[in-house]
Amino acid sequence: MTRNQIPGVSSQYRDEVFPEAYWGYGWAVNGSKRDGGDLFSPEAYSHWGAAGPFLCIDPIYQIVTVHLSVELDHQKPF
Repeated sequence: MTRNQIPGVSSQYRDEVFPEAYWGYGWAVNGSKRDGGDLFSPEAYSHWGAAGPFLCIDPIYQIVTVHLSVELDHQKPF
C-alpha cells in the first residue's frame, strides 16, 4: 500500500512535472518529490481529502501529521 506501485509513470500537477508519480494503493508516496520540501523523507506517504484534510506518515522521521480542515470555497478551477 505504501510503496510505489507505478514505477516509471510520470505525472503533472498544474505546472509541476514529476518524472515519476510515486503512488501506492490509495496513498501518495513521497519518493523524490519535493512538494513538502525537506520536511518528508522519501519513505513518507500521505493522503489529501477533498475538502482540505491531510494525513502524512513518515516512518523514517517517526512522525505522523494530521491537518483537519474544511474548505468551504469550492469555486477553484481544478
